[in-house]
Amino acid sequence: MRKLILLILVSILLCSAARAETLVVWFSCTGNTEALAHTAAGTLNADLWQIVPEKPYSDEDLNYHDSSCRANREQADPACRPTLLGTVDVTLYDAIVLAYPIWWGEEPRIVDTWIESVDLAGKQLAAICTSGGSGIQTSYAHLQEKAPDALWLGAERFSANTTPAELSEWCASIGLEKENEVNMRIAIGDHILTVRLADNESTAALKALLENGPVTLPASNYGGFEKVCPIGTRLPSHDEYTVTQPGDVMLYAGSSIVLFHGSNSWEYTRLGSIDEMTNLSGILNGNENEITLSLE
Repeated sequence: MRKLILLILVSILLCSAARAETLVVWFSCTGNTEALAHTAAGTLNADLWQIVPEKPYSDEDLNYHDSSCRANREQADPACRPTLLGTVDVTLYDAIVLAYPIWWGEEPRIVDTWIESVDLAGKQLAAICTSGGSGIQTSYAHLQEKAPDALWLGAERFSANTTPAELSEWCASIGLEKENEVNMRIAIGDHILTVRLADNESTAALKALLENGPVTLPASNYGGFEKVCPIGTRLPSHDEYTVTQPGDVMLYAGSSIVLFHGSNSWEYTRLGSIDEMTNLSGILNGNENEITLSLE
């Protein structure tokens, strides 16, 4: 019995130590904000949680040219609160980054639903958005009013293809720091790429694999947008549908590391993001047929 209790206590302590302290909460219908949210999570070693409407938005719902479409009706009613599917335990996190698109100059009403459904008192909060033209300040003011006891750090509009380095610089400028940073190096030809590793079971297994020294993997180009590197073993994976961006490092099917210099849509597990994007396409799309991984 004592051994069982000890094992339970150790498991609790390990889970507590391994958890991320930052959460990226995101809402997206077109994929632009989804891409930004995944980049932010990779940059900060943060967990991800998606705001999912109980009733999904259809293309007709988002037809802004139709004044009676669902999105227009919701945005015209400040009291509208679309119903959410599921929730997230925010007590597990110290800092939260909220990522959303701008609809008619404001945050979508479903984002209001979420922020009013959780207790954010004392949490560090930041807001990031994607937008066709409108800024973030009006929506940021609304969010601050809805969570007045949170410690708001700042807000910024970004494009869907914002690089990890750009997001990292902004996060650092407002006081959001990357958690438990461990970097991996990729040697490819005459180049060294630094990867900011995510914090999950897959990267934990990958780091364990590299603790005994560098590992060289075969590599081949695919599709004109990625380099695929079979690992020769399987890592734990938690795949989810992802719109990848240049610089993303993903685990495919649990058995291949994929380095992106373009974009693709598929189910992957995020491993991290390449820090330096200069001439990334030229480096990854070259003729090198192997890469060497090592811990920094």
